[in-house]
Amino acid sequence: MSWAKLINMRLVPLLFLAILLPTAAAAQNSGIFIQAGPLLDVLQESTFDGSPTLTASLSFGPIGAGLVGGPPSDEQTRSTRERVAPGGAFALGVFVTPSVSLRVETSFHGQHVSSDETSSASEGTSVLQRRLSSATDFSVAAGWHQGTGRTTISYLAGIVFRREKDESFARFTYPSVVVRSVGGRFVQVVETETTEGSYNATVYDRGVMAGIDVTVNLSDHFAIVPQVRLVGASYSWNVRPGIMMRWRR
Repeated sequence: MSWAKLINMRLVPLLFLAILLPTAAAAQNSGIFIQAGPLLDVLQESTFDGSPTLTASLSFGPIGAGLVGGPPSDEQTRSTRERVAPGGAFALGVFVTPSVSLRVETSFHGQHVSSDETSSASEGTSVLQRRLSSATDFSVAAGWHQGTGRTTISYLAGIVFRREKDESFARFTYPSVVVRSVGGRFVQVVETETTEGSYNATVYDRGVMAGIDVTVNLSDHFAIVPQVRLVGASYSWNVRPGIMMRWRR
């Protein structure tokens, strides 16, 4: 992604906010509101059928070890996924009319951990791959509000700009044939070696968001807002239930 596109993505929420506040001041019967609170981020990753898979096994010769294509006969894979991570959200918005609102919303969550460990007893090999991912989303959304009195229901839709941090770690353990001098003779010895590597990246993407707010007004200015968000970006779907506190001017 070019720097121009990246700067544009970051400026969109700020430009929207610059338009939103004057609109709030001019709109009749409108009110600015702020809401914030904790949430849970439930991750559902997209998968692609027919994705190529690289498999390899080790062969040993008189001078060392080499890789040969083909799956090991007794290969076992154990996968673990942490699908739920705690997080939080903050929103600043305005009621343009009693039934329509505009808002800028940001949400963040802790790390989702994915781990795959493949091992082969006969080959003496193991591969551990781990990925840690966390994201911060900036949403620009419009809402339609229904209900009067103490409780109202709001339906939201908008676009999302995502900043995602990925940390990847891999560890390879395999037998290696080395030549050592024992009692004046050179003999081949099989030893276990380990190779590790890590990679960090920050990715920017955009997507869509839909959600529902159930506003329970406790006073003229304060409300409790149970909410749920469905966010699609970066080839994944995130479901985010939460409980917000809202203050309205």
